[in-house]
Amino acid sequence: MQQSVARSFLDSVERHRSSNALITIERAWTYEELGRLTGAVSSFLGSTKLERGDRVAIILPNCPEYVAVFYGIHLAGCVVVALNTQEPAPVLARLLEHCGARVLFVDDKLRELPQLRELTSNGDLRVIPVSEDSGEWSEIVSGSLPNFRRHVVDSRSSDLAAIIYTSGTTGSPKGVMLSQTNLFANTQSILNYLPISWVDKCFNVLAFYYSFGNSILHTHMTAGACLILQNHVAFPHAVLKRMESEKATSFYGVPTTFALLFGRDRLRDANLSALRYIAQAGGPMSVAQQQQLAEDLPGTEIYVMYGQTEATARLSYLEPAHLVDKAGSVGKAIPGVTLRVGSSDESKHTAESPGEVYAFGDNIMSGYWNDSMASSEVLRDGWLRTGDLGYFDNDGFLFLTGRSSDMIKTGANRVSPAEIEDVIARLDGVAEVGVYAIDDAILGQAVAAAIVTEPGVELDIQDIQRQCLAGLSSFKVPKSIKFVESLPKTSSGKLKRHVLVKDYEEREQSE
Repeated sequence: MQQSVARSFLDSVERHRSSNALITIERAWTYEELGRLTGAVSSFLGSTKLERGDRVAIILPNCPEYVAVFYGIHLAGCVVVALNTQEPAPVLARLLEHCGARVLFVDDKLRELPQLRELTSNGDLRVIPVSEDSGEWSEIVSGSLPNFRRHVVDSRSSDLAAIIYTSGTTGSPKGVMLSQTNLFANTQSILNYLPISWVDKCFNVLAFYYSFGNSILHTHMTAGACLILQNHVAFPHAVLKRMESEKATSFYGVPTTFALLFGRDRLRDANLSALRYIAQAGGPMSVAQQQQLAEDLPGTEIYVMYGQTEATARLSYLEPAHLVDKAGSVGKAIPGVTLRVGSSDESKHTAESPGEVYAFGDNIMSGYWNDSMASSEVLRDGWLRTGDLGYFDNDGFLFLTGRSSDMIKTGANRVSPAEIEDVIARLDGVAEVGVYAIDDAILGQAVAAAIVTEPGVELDIQDIQRQCLAGLSSFKVPKSIKFVESLPKTSSGKLKRHVLVKDYEEREQSE
């Protein structure tokens, strides 16, 4: 019988029945309650005409229903496709069509739901609104079973377990295919270095549909720990007060999260003495921000981590003991993962001459869904080309220096410049557009655009922003928009994004 994250969850249900698995704003959910709900979803899917490997999509915020649906899908032998709740309906519809989803569990309160229903009405997608007021969901919940392992389909290590989309691209969405082994192996590797136990209460603000949030879900459910769910950080002081009252023992975030919650002296009045450790990933955090956190939380260990969706979640981590002497490093490979810089182990790279980072292990994806060409570009003999540039110091610690690809990492989101360029280019009067990344103190990186208008045409920044908001998520709307006479290109006509970055920096210095 192949082990999986879903079976690990069932094991926790049996070992920790009366312990809290989740704490929402409304109430606490025990492992037994969550197990019964998961069994109900599994039983329902098992009673349908779904076959092993069919895709079942989720568009839900972090909630008990999300967890039950995720593991219920796995236990029924199907593939989870968790989609970003912030994406507009046209993007969601394209992704649902791209993955061939048969069933969709969706938040009944999702703003995009009416338009999404209209856009998917011609297919054979079964849409199940998740709400107390939804008759179909109520029928599913009423099937809650005391035997949590009923209707469980035995999984194989090579079985596809999940598809996670790295970016809602308009032409060629990239769906990262993760197997049962990928999820289970990476979960076990993370549990080998992070001090997670069944007594922990992790305060979680990261969405489960991202690989980072997904890994937090699996590690804590496997360990029998408790997740305190917080779906927004709009009111930082209130969030910190809740962390204090719940006596949270751990916290995970991307640089943006820490800047919003822990910045501007917000920790001065908060009592987070129960907080044992915090962990950061999802983009580079400045050394200054790390040092500030260490000063503000003197009794809390800080883990700096590095990973990718294509690697399930995690690739390396920096132990708290090395936060000062290896400042700026992302540490060493996690257990079960091998890292190298350059196309061979013999390559020698330094800060002045970095190379591309390659990764190998049971956590490496099998490829991109229905995109063999893109898969072959990043997978070489089992090694993943991460697209990140870096080098190892003399002690074997990895330092990252930048990206070899054009993907923009803003907050917890990876954004394709081509997607934004496509939307802006549709606006009348736009001749050419180049999208690139600029440094941002809060987000790590922000989106910027350089636009060439057609002769005699005048556009203003508000025109561009309205165009972007109509077809993109808010985090993809350019923070900086500049009108230029021409775009820098190579002799073959390819856009020189690095020149756009340099021009932007020079303009900022001169202004």
